[in-house]
Amino acid sequence: MFKRLVLAAIATAGILAPQLGYTQVSIEERIAPGQPPLVIAHRYARLDGAPENSLAWLEAALDRGVDMVKLDAQLTGDDRYILMHDPTLNRTTDVERVFLNGPPGGPTRESRGGKDYIGDYTLGDLGRLRLTDGTVGADNAIPTLDEALDAADGRILVLLDLKRYEAESVVPLLQSRNTGNLLLFGMYYYDATLLTDVASATGIGTVISMGRTKDCAGDLSKLAGGQGTQLAMIVVPDRQMTPECSAKAAELSIGVAVSGVRDGKDSALRNGDTSEWLEAIGPGAAAYMTGQPEQLMELLGR
Repeated sequence: MFKRLVLAAIATAGILAPQLGYTQVSIEERIAPGQPPLVIAHRYARLDGAPENSLAWLEAALDRGVDMVKLDAQLTGDDRYILMHDPTLNRTTDVERVFLNGPPGGPTRESRGGKDYIGDYTLGDLGRLRLTDGTVGADNAIPTLDEALDAADGRILVLLDLKRYEAESVVPLLQSRNTGNLLLFGMYYYDATLLTDVASATGIGTVISMGRTKDCAGDLSKLAGGQGTQLAMIVVPDRQMTPECSAKAAELSIGVAVSGVRDGKDSALRNGDTSEWLEAIGPGAAAYMTGQPEQLMELLGR
């Protein structure tokens, strides 16, 4: 279904009203050939000192004109979804101050190896915590996934990385949303069966990172066979972005994204060296994922 929508978007991409904001059109239209590449803000992006995966961080991305944000979701002990990258709360929250021994209903923090796992806490428990990985003194609660999608709806596109989830609970949540403004993120070298099931049930396209590929064209063929028509875009390292891989992606109507998060491009850009990103920017990219969205948009002339 997703591929058919992409083909339809390709046919209409040239007649989109100029005044129509990019966040008001579907992702299928935005990643069609001929459209400007998306700039995707990764959680590493330091925006106004706001904590990662917070509503303040989301608003800061909006203020800067970022096209899409990558958000991470985790399942709580009472089957609710919050924004959080880690499976534990210790790095990003004040959990050790608020709950001295661990979750109110147990198990103890000591019995869990000194860690506080999200699955041991209810949403009510988590509502007492504040995010601490951003600006000191800011009052940032842990958002629910519903709250984040409400804030993003019609304003910014979302790449959703479901870290810990169950199809039975996440499918109804996503089906109630404008799924045309969402993509689901996964890793090629993980078992993607559950992600594929969720994508099929909701009609949301997928983005798969192929960071460890040694044969991009061959792996893409296998990936497309498993993901079916839901596969919208892949993330491929520069060194593996061969002409054969580009040709295969074009043949399959799959977008190609370039990431600078872990390969040195973002680190160099943060230090004022634009050369690595300038080498990576080129025709044919559907998106750029970065922890330095402001600097990258400047390089792109935005």
